[in-house]
Amino acid sequence: VSHDLPMNILANFTADWEKDKAYRTMDKLPEDIIKNVELIVGNNDDMVLGAYEFYRAKNLPVPCMVGVNDNDVMHSLVDSGEAWGTVNINQEEQIEHIINIVYNLQQGGNIDKKVINATPYTYMK
Repeated sequence: VSHDLPMNILANFTADWEKDKAYRTMDKLPEDIIKNVELIVGNNDDMVLGAYEFYRAKNLPVPCMVGVNDNDVMHSLVDSGEAWGTVNINQEEQIEHIINIVYNLQQGGNIDKKVINATPYTYMK
């Protein structure tokens, strides 16, 4: 986080990757938190969509929202300006890394890196 961009975390919770659980969890937050949220970041699009549906059902302004998974519903929200973006976890590159690791181990090689990162890509308007 940049020092030029102060950030206050108002709430942090898990919804177990479920849209409905995210909606129900949002519904339990105090009203002052709900009305002061400026950004919702979800570790998957479904949880972000649950928060989105909560704000729409309550007729409240929808804060900026960003998710992960790059699903079609989030694409629609990004295209309409109702969500800011979604990040794809680049499953193809992850699979390629796994295949390379397995092949290398089968050939008697070692794995030098403990963590291999796939390059994500974003969908934004």
